[in-house]
Amino acid sequence: MFSGTGYIHSDSYRNLIGTTGAQYTVFQNAKVSSTDTNHLGSVHLWELQYGALTNTSRLSLKKNIELVNIDDMADKIYGIDVAAFNYKTQLDTAKKSIGPIVDDVNETKKYRLPSDFIAESGNGTDDHSLIGALIATVQKQAKQISELELRMVSQELKG
Repeated sequence: MFSGTGYIHSDSYRNLIGTTGAQYTVFQNAKVSSTDTNHLGSVHLWELQYGALTNTSRLSLKKNIELVNIDDMADKIYGIDVAAFNYKTQLDTAKKSIGPIVDDVNETKKYRLPSDFIAESGNGTDDHSLIGALIATVQKQAKQISELELRMVSQELKG
């Protein structure tokens, strides 16, 4: 089991290796694919258990920064179809997953998911962008709640 501080990389045979000093683990049933030398690439696992998942978010590593329009982000979140489903590799009796669907089958999309939240590969969701948009949506709703509370207090004072 890979644990502790270390690195995950692929070897010359495209095996996925986790290293912590002198210890290493070859991840079983993992497929690594990459044509880009700037990062490892894609790792395809059925389940990954971890204690913390950190998205790189330091300002020193970013460029082309623009604040998003909170209203636009909320509208995009409101437009996502959320479904319960099983993967085709699962039994029908397996616990269903819940989430958005990247419709890669239908010419006229059956499930709505704005392209902002689809990973560049087109194979899944961009969870980092989804979380950012959800934060913006919470901010919008918190503002709306505050405005409604003020209106209620104002009405009570008049009444």
